[in-house]
Amino acid sequence: MDNQFYLHVGANKTGTTHLQARLLDNAALLAGSGILYPDFSSCFASKPVSHWPLFVRCLRSSQDYYMFRAKDSSEEDRLRCLESSFQLFKSIVSRSGKTLFSAECICMFSVEEMVRVKTLLIES
Repeated sequence: MDNQFYLHVGANKTGTTHLQARLLDNAALLAGSGILYPDFSSCFASKPVSHWPLFVRCLRSSQDYYMFRAKDSSEEDRLRCLESSFQLFKSIVSRSGKTLFSAECICMFSVEEMVRVKTLLIES
């Protein structure tokens, strides 16, 4: 079976966080249906339900990720968390099967950044 990726890119303030929380709450049920909804909460103190840290690498510049930073953590912690989540991401996308990601920040990406997202998924 080939990898299949589903990407929910709900706009901000449209209930996306609620949807992400319910997906995370039901990750085991989804897994039983053959769909992985990755849990990256172990990488972050704030326990995010979104997968935005994975896609920050696709932004125009590394400085752009500051718009998504956690206010209660240091720069070093943020970089460590981003790297940790990316390594976990790479291990997930290298497996065969269906994976669902949700990150509202992606709705603001340019076409160039979306091409990077596609490349990230294909090459990881």
